[in-house]
Order: sequence, then C-alpha cells, then structure tokens
Amino acid sequence: MDSVERLVVQVSESNRLLHQGGVSRWRISLMLLDNTAELLLKRECDSRLSLNHLGQGYYESVCAALERGETEEQPTQFDDDDELPRKLVDVKVELERELASDEELEKIESEFAPKVAYLQRNDVFSPFHAAVLRRLHLYRNEIYHDDKVRPATVEAAAKIYTYVVCDLMRRSSTSGVPIAFSVPTPELDALYPEQQHHPYELSRYADSLLSLSPIDTAEKLAETLSEHLIDRLEELDLDLSYVQTRGSNFGVVVDE
Repeated sequence: MDSVERLVVQVSESNRLLHQGGVSRWRISLMLLDNTAELLLKRECDSRLSLNHLGQGYYESVCAALERGETEEQPTQFDDDDELPRKLVDVKVELERELASDEELEKIESEFAPKVAYLQRNDVFSPFHAAVLRRLHLYRNEIYHDDKVRPATVEAAAKIYTYVVCDLMRRSSTSGVPIAFSVPTPELDALYPEQQHHPYELSRYADSLLSLSPIDTAEKLAETLSEHLIDRLEELDLDLSYVQTRGSNFGVVVDE
C-alpha cells in the first residue's frame, strides 16, 4: 500500500505544481510524472513476468512437442470438460509474446523503453500510446539530465503526461506486494479523508487525480494539444526564417 500511496501523492503534488504555474514548477511536475509512469510500468511488468522462469520451461516443452509432430495441448485435470485443447502453434506464439529472455529481463528491469516495448507487445496499450510515452520520457531526460527546458512546451508536456499517467493508473492490473489492511496511510487519508483505501486498487484514484488536474476534461486535453501544436509551428517558422535568410533576420517569422 505504501507504494500506491507514494504514486498517488506524486501525481497530487504534480497537480499542485501545475496549478501554481511557472517553468520551474512545470519542470518538477514533469519529473514527478515521469517517475510515476516508470514505476507504473515496472509494477505491470513485474506482475506479468513474475512466473517467467516457469513459462520458459513450458515454452521449451511446447517446442519439443511440436518437433515430435504433436499439434494440440495435452488436457489437464484443471481443464473444463467441454473446453477444446489449444493448438500448440497458437500456444507457442502466445508464450513468445508473454515471455522475456534473460537479456530482455535485464533491460526491462533497468530501462524505460524496454518496459514500454514489452507492454505494447502484450497489448497493454497501443503503438501510438507507446510512442507518446517514449517521447515524453525523452523530453524528461532533456530537462533532468541536460537542464534543457523549452518554456513554450514544458507546460503542455506536463499536462499531457498527467493524462497519460492517469490512464496508466486506470489500466493497472497489479497490486504490488500484498500487505495487511491495517497499514497506516496518513498521506492518502489526508487526500481522501472519506475513502477506505484498498491495498490492491490503484486505478480507483485515477479519475480523481485527473479531475483535480488542469486537464480534467477531454476538451482541455484538446486545447492543450492545440496550443502545443501552435507553439511548435511557431518554432518551425523561426527555423525556416533562419534558414531562408541565413540568420540575417533570425527571430522574425516569415509570413508566406
């Protein structure tokens, strides 16, 4: 539950910073959201890969059965009587999607992009969603490691990341490490004094956190995306102006 509490508090603090405004606060907000996103991805990967070593053994047995010319799974005592056996070729494809090699596991554990790639492969989110996550993470790296902040876009990036993180919370199917119900949650209690906090539920907080953010409706998301696009187009105009004039009137937008 403590990990759920930390994630919820991080998004809540990000909301507070976004409402207060200012480039420095937007920068911190983006870093909080990126950390939350990576932890959510890690929780989901850990849950799906917790029995990876057992799955690898079964995958090897499926491959061996296919080599022997077998075509269907052998029934077990746990199968329903009216359930048809699965085709081994389908089982092999499913296992190849769900399992990860030792090398991939190491990368999933330590890097952002492999987590995204693994979950995309398993249909947790779409290729478009995955591309947005990767781009926002790269933007976070710019502002965190290189202190490269783009004032015209950092606010929009943080708002968009808020929506993405809350969406990840909704999709969350994991509970983290099970704990007793009696574990105190003072920070969650302060944020949600009227609620009982279930140690297995993270998704229940997503709608509330989004509603308290500056991007609480689809219309506001669309507005943010439009403003972001306009800012990027203005940057492009400046770049074109620089190229066309070889820098002689840099900063003056060329009006075609």
